[in-house]
Amino acid sequence: SGAKFFQTSPTCGDSFFDPAGATGDFSGYFETITTICPDVPGTFAQVTFSEFDLGECCTFLEVYDFEGAWANYLGNWQMQNNPGTLTATTNSGCLTFRFVSQNNTPAPGWAASVSCVNCASPNGLHVTNGVGGTVQLDWFQVATAEFYRWEIGVLGFVPGTATALFSSNTPTWTATAAGLDGNTEYDVYVRSTCLGGETGEFNGPVRFKTFPTCGDSFTDPGGADANYPINQYSQIRICPEAPGDYVELDFSEFELAACCASLGISDNIFYQTFTGTNSPGKVVSNSPDGCLNLTFQSNDGQTAPGWQAAVNCISCAFPNAVVGGSATFSTIYFSWTGLPDATGYEWEVGLPGFTPGTGAAADAGSTSDLFATAQ
Repeated sequence: SGAKFFQTSPTCGDSFFDPAGATGDFSGYFETITTICPDVPGTFAQVTFSEFDLGECCTFLEVYDFEGAWANYLGNWQMQNNPGTLTATTNSGCLTFRFVSQNNTPAPGWAASVSCVNCASPNGLHVTNGVGGTVQLDWFQVATAEFYRWEIGVLGFVPGTATALFSSNTPTWTATAAGLDGNTEYDVYVRSTCLGGETGEFNGPVRFKTFPTCGDSFTDPGGADANYPINQYSQIRICPEAPGDYVELDFSEFELAACCASLGISDNIFYQTFTGTNSPGKVVSNSPDGCLNLTFQSNDGQTAPGWQAAVNCISCAFPNAVVGGSATFSTIYFSWTGLPDATGYEWEVGLPGFTPGTGAAADAGSTSDLFATAQ
């Protein structure tokens, strides 16, 4: 039989290219899987991309931290979104690359260098926003790490230079950072210290923004001066700083694309969705914890200026979900959602547009019930 040709996978000190090689452009419909492992047991493969261009549509590179079917998924990279440096963290020390080409238009592909390190940097750094300036951090475990160091600082800070605002060491791959300012952007990094005291490089930054709280402004994802982007989905929980208070949102501007975007507001008692120019106005939590949960979604289509609102914390909330019931020629029955610490309620009924508390009401009263009748 004739000769069989094959190509071995790259390892420490080699270069790693797309299937077209260092000088060619790839094209067509095909799939390749490459696993890169260290040639010294106990070390970790590290791949650094110097060039990356997969064209404009449909082709992608997936990367897994391990070899085989149960690997940690590191991400999916397309177009010119360079992966940067990726490092294995499991006992195998291997990285697996799945490349799927789905376009006949030629593209340059990628060029990368392969090295092997003794102490890997943690992958999968993730931030979960909490309330009251608290965030949860987690990352993938490094097989040889004795402990991890995380650092949080202002945008652009350099880790390891004593400029972090918050930092700590932890033996686990999770951490809690507390005391951060609300409605503020931060960068976070993490690195590992391995057996023998050797440290890995800092992995990051991951950029995040804390939830707003009392006295802050609350805007759509586009900020105060720009339209919100399309294809957004975000969930925000705003809570008071002091137990017993209630969050109140006072919307001064509100404009969403009625076709394609909505803002849902809930306190786990009531839920309402707003779109177009139907402003929420003032909304206050009636929940015992005083918090409001907000869900924003924008789809394909047009965008709009979004919203601006002030976050206030008040000690006595007003009821939400006032509902009008049966009515006769001169009488109407109505009810509302109760508050956990209210001892009574005052109500006023007037012509459309009247201002309560000014003596302009047609009828008024007080009650300790959750309903009333106006005549």
